[in-house]
Amino acid sequence: MKAILKKYINGLPDDSALLRIILFFYKKAYNIYFCFVRRTRRLSDYIDTVRGIKPVLDYLEVQIADHCNLKCKGCGHFSNIVDGEVFFDIKQYEKDFQRLSELFRNIRKIRIMGGEPLLNDRFTECVEITRKAFPDAEVHVATNGLTLMNISAEAIEILRKNDVEIHVSLYKPLLQNLTRIEDFLKTHSLKYDITRTKKFVKAFNPEGTSNPKTMVKSCLAKDCTFLSPGYISRCSMPYCIRYFNQRFKYSIATNDMINIYDTGITGAKLKAMFRKPLDICGYCAIPQWVEWERGTGTSAKITDWSAVSLISSEGA
Repeated sequence: MKAILKKYINGLPDDSALLRIILFFYKKAYNIYFCFVRRTRRLSDYIDTVRGIKPVLDYLEVQIADHCNLKCKGCGHFSNIVDGEVFFDIKQYEKDFQRLSELFRNIRKIRIMGGEPLLNDRFTECVEITRKAFPDAEVHVATNGLTLMNISAEAIEILRKNDVEIHVSLYKPLLQNLTRIEDFLKTHSLKYDITRTKKFVKAFNPEGTSNPKTMVKSCLAKDCTFLSPGYISRCSMPYCIRYFNQRFKYSIATNDMINIYDTGITGAKLKAMFRKPLDICGYCAIPQWVEWERGTGTSAKITDWSAVSLISSEGA
């Protein structure tokens, strides 16, 4: 159903009244469904706690390359302003997934991403480690597709063997390659999903004056649990904000990350923590959708991310 709806919507103009109506009712239906699922899973978590068994985590993102080869303007993970190459160390990756398997009996969906994950020469090792730790998880690799058709035959076999689904975010520079990318994925019998990305979202308040509780209600990433080396957080912002700080000389605190090796930490305690607003939620804003643009790290401005009017910001 989702695939049919996506194919139909992609054929409609952006200003179509029918498109707005479809999206309105789709979002309403999805919110009702998601609310029901969330309440059901919270009850399941409580029963697991009473029975003394490890809980299930719904979703996890893990960034194996912080930098990117596309440089999207206003990247939500600030990948366009990362200096040099930054990879998740493979030994730490293996150690962290072993630890997560001690905390959770399963993770329903694991998204291996970036930046651009295919820039990491060891991305297939990450796939194998992930599958070994969580045999029953849905494992996705999210890519912009720029180097997808250059991956080796060995990498393709590892992706198939580990039942990985390739998620391609297709931006304007690659639209002409849509058929070639699809043919490549079909030819190699790889599971895939392709999303044509025309819009980006701004949801950042550099002034830090937002109400965290209010922001959580409108947050698009409130359930995007994020693993960074040795730590886990409710979303990616506590880890990724370091790149904004470095580029624009800010000092936004990153104390919302939880050490997964802390004494006494359990999966149940982590899930309870994930339901609370973060300090960094004060730096979020009501999401605003803007046209996608390609940029560069050197031309980046604070206004690329800001969804509020800035009074004065150096470098804006």
